[in-house]
Amino acid sequence: MKLLVPEGTALDVALPGEVQVVPYDVAQPVPDAHLDAEALVTWGNPRAQLVDAARRLTKLRWVQALNAGPDMVLAAGFPAHVTITSGRGLHDATVTEHAL
Repeated sequence: MKLLVPEGTALDVALPGEVQVVPYDVAQPVPDAHLDAEALVTWGNPRAQLVDAARRLTKLRWVQALNAGPDMVLAAGFPAHVTITSGRGLHDATVTEHAL
């Protein structure tokens, strides 16, 4: 399984051996060599890049938005069979600390 993650995103988790993590530039279209990705992580992706990914990543099964509100991902036009999850709760502690 190919997992696309934004460049510079620290991924410190144990993944099964069959998961291939591929960094991508959110400001650019996903390279043709990675159009077979089954999972996509988003963070700071421009709308145009998400729309392009929705159209070109035909094997995609899951999109994980790291932001709490996945509105742009939902509006990008991913097919109904693609599961979209948000980062709700991921930033609670840092936002609280910042506010205090």
